[in-house]
Amino acid sequence: MKMKNFRKVLLTTAMCTALLAADLPAVYGASAGHFAESGAISDQSYEIRPQGSRESLRMSAGAGFYSSVQDMTVVDGYYIRKVSAAEMSANPKALQAALDEAGSSATAARPYKVVLEPGKYTVNTVIRLLGNTCLYLEGVTFVQAKNDGYNMLVVGNESGTEKGYCYENITICGGTFDKNGNASKTLMKVGHAANFTMENVTMTNIKDAHFMEVAGVNGFTMRGCTVSDMTVTGKSIATYEAIQFDILVDKHIGGYGYEDLISQNILIEGCTFTNLSRGVGNHNAVLNNPMRGIEIKNNTFQNIKSLTLRFMDVRNCSITGNTITGTPRAIEFDSVMQEGTYFGTTLDKSSKTPKKYIKPDANQNILVSGNTINCSGKDADGESPTVCVYLRGTEITKAVKAKDGDKVPKGDYYLSGVTIENNKMTTTQHAVFFRNARNSLVHNNQIVCKGKTDSDDSIYLIQKSIDNTVTKNTIKNPCGSGISLYTKASAKLIADNKITSPRNCGIFVDACTAEEITGNTISKPKKIGIVMTANSGSENISRNTITSAPEGGINVGATNTNLNMSGNKIKKCGSAQILLNNNSTAQTIFVSKNTLTGKSTADGVLCTGGNVVIANNKISSNRYSILLTDNVKGTVVFNTCKKNKHNDLSIGFGQYYGYGLAKPASLKAKAQGAKAAQLTWKAVSGAKGYQVFRATEKDGFYTKVATVNKPSYKDQKLKKKTTYYYKVVACNYSSNKNIAVGSDFSQTVTVKTK
Repeated sequence: MKMKNFRKVLLTTAMCTALLAADLPAVYGASAGHFAESGAISDQSYEIRPQGSRESLRMSAGAGFYSSVQDMTVVDGYYIRKVSAAEMSANPKALQAALDEAGSSATAARPYKVVLEPGKYTVNTVIRLLGNTCLYLEGVTFVQAKNDGYNMLVVGNESGTEKGYCYENITICGGTFDKNGNASKTLMKVGHAANFTMENVTMTNIKDAHFMEVAGVNGFTMRGCTVSDMTVTGKSIATYEAIQFDILVDKHIGGYGYEDLISQNILIEGCTFTNLSRGVGNHNAVLNNPMRGIEIKNNTFQNIKSLTLRFMDVRNCSITGNTITGTPRAIEFDSVMQEGTYFGTTLDKSSKTPKKYIKPDANQNILVSGNTINCSGKDADGESPTVCVYLRGTEITKAVKAKDGDKVPKGDYYLSGVTIENNKMTTTQHAVFFRNARNSLVHNNQIVCKGKTDSDDSIYLIQKSIDNTVTKNTIKNPCGSGISLYTKASAKLIADNKITSPRNCGIFVDACTAEEITGNTISKPKKIGIVMTANSGSENISRNTITSAPEGGINVGATNTNLNMSGNKIKKCGSAQILLNNNSTAQTIFVSKNTLTGKSTADGVLCTGGNVVIANNKISSNRYSILLTDNVKGTVVFNTCKKNKHNDLSIGFGQYYGYGLAKPASLKAKAQGAKAAQLTWKAVSGAKGYQVFRATEKDGFYTKVATVNKPSYKDQKLKKKTTYYYKVVACNYSSNKNIAVGSDFSQTVTVKTK
C-alpha cells in the first residue's frame, strides 16, 4: 500500500514552541555563498512554552496521520515512532532521540517513520537524519529562533569520514521550515546520500544563503514542495541558487567527507519556487566527471531575480513542462568553465578521474521541452543577455588558475546534443542563444518577442555553434532578426520556420554556413527576408515564401559554395526579389523555378557579379525581369516574364535579349566503359552553341560541364558504377560573350557507368 498524503492541519487555538536538540554542527571553511559554521548552544537555551491546554492542542491536531497511528507499530512497512508536543515540552531533545533511534535501528527492510505531532515549533539547533528513516511532518511548522545561524536540518553526522552514498533511504514528508530571515547558513544540507526524497515540504524566509545544498547524492527526489522568499544583501547573487547541487570539496560544503562523488539521478517535480535570487542548479563541476540523470519537470518558477535554472557540465538532463515567469534568464547550460571546475584529486587524492582535456561527448542528451517561459527585466547580478534558453560552451585557449577551481587544461569544451522543442517563449531580447554549441536542435517553439532594439536576434547562433538544426519555429516580432548565424556558426538545416515582422531580417547568415534554408515563411521584415553575406555558404535555398521586405527578398553576397535557389515565392519586396553579388566566378548560383512578383521600383533578379544560371523562373510586375551587370558570367535559360517594364533579359542597362531558341530534342546518353558517357541530340536552328549540365541526383545541383558547338559531347573522367543525370540547352551569346542566352532545358537523361 502506498503512503497517502494527508491534509495539513495547523494549530488554530494553541501553539506549542519547542527547541530541538542534536549534535552540534562541524566547523568548515567559508567561501562565496558558503559560510563557516561554529559556536555552541547551551542546554539552558532549550525551552518550551506551550500556549493553551493539552486538550486544545490535541483537538487542534485533528484526525490526521499522527492521530491515526499507534506508537511502536508497523504501518505500511514502516516502524512508527510518534513524538508528541507533550514529550517535546518535557524533553526538547525527544524528536532527535527518536531520529537517533531510527539511525541505529532502522534497516532497508524495516525503515522507521518518525511522526511529530502537528504544531508550531521554534528551533535553535540542527535536526539530523540518518538512514532508512521517514520524518513525517504533516501539519508541522518549524521556525528558526531569531538570529540563529545554524542549518535547520542536515542529513548525516557530518563526521568528515563518510565515503560513498552511505546515508540511504531518507524521506521528509510535509512540514514547513521557516528560516525566520536568518542569514548565512543553508537551511538544509544533504550529502553522501542515496535515495533521498522530500514531498510537500515548504522552505521559506532565508537571507544570504541557499535553502538547500546537495552534494554526492545518488537518487534525489523533490516533489510537491514550495520554496519562497530569499533575500540577498551582497553585491553578487550568482552563487545563491535556492537548491544548489555542489561537489564534495572543503571550499563548498562543510563537514562531510570530501570525495570525487558526483550527484546523479535527480528529480524535481511539481514544486513552486517564488521570490528567489536563483532557482535550481550548480556552478561547480569536477573535470571529466559530470553530473548525470537530471529531470526538472512540471514546476512553477516565479519572480526569480537572476537565473532560474543553470546547469554546468551535465549529461542526460531534461527540463520539461515547467512554467517560468518574471525572470531575466530562464534556462542556461554551461560546459566545463574555467571558474568553478576542480580536478577529482582535489576532492580526493585517490580519485582516478583524468585531469587532462578529453573531447566532450557528441551527444550530451539534454532536453528542454514543453516549457512556458516569460523573460524580461535586468539581471540583479548584472549578467546578460535576457534569454529563455542559453547554451554556453567555452574554448579555453590557455590554462589559467581560477579564483575558484583548478587550472583547467586548454581545450574546446563545447556543448553538443541539445534539443529545444515545443516550448512557448516570450522575451524582450533573445529566445534561444547558442555559443559554441553543436549538433543541436531548435524545433517547433512558439516565440513572441517584446523588445525595442533591432540587434537582439530571436534564435541566435554564434562562436563555433556548428551543425545545428532550426525547424518549424513560429517567431513573432523578433527584436532583431528571426534566426541569425555569426562568427563561424553553421546550420545543417533551417526549415519550415514562420517569422513575422522582424525588426531586422528574417534569416541572417553572416560569413557562416547554412547548408539548407528551405520552406521558411517570412513576412514584413523591416529590412531583408534572407541574407547571406560575403563568404557565407549554402547549398540550397528553396521553397521559402517572403513578402514585403523593403530592402530585398533574398540577398546573397560572395558565396563560398555552389548554391541552388529554387522554388521560392517572393512578393512585393524592394530593391530586388533576388539580389546576387558574388565577386567570384569559381562557384555557380543556380536560380530556377522561382516565382518573383515585385513592384515597379524593384527588379526580379538583379546580379552584380559571379557565375550564374538563371532558368525557368516566373517573373512579373517588376522594373527589370532579369538585370545583369557586364561582369556577370553564366547562362540565362528560358524564363516566363510578364508585366515587367522590361520583360527581356537586360545586360548592362541597355542590351536586351529574348528567348527565341527551341530546346534541344532527342537527347540520348550511353555509357562508354567505366569512366565516360557519350551524349547526342538534335541540332537547334539558329543556335551558336550548346551547354551541357550534369548532376549525380535527378533533382540535385546541375554543374555546367561543357560548352560545345555541335550536338554531341563525350563526358570523360567519370566514376565507375555511378549514375549521372544530364540536360542540355541551346544558346546564343551576349555581345561581351559572358552570358549564354539559352533555350529551355532539354529533357533529363540518365546513364550509369560500367
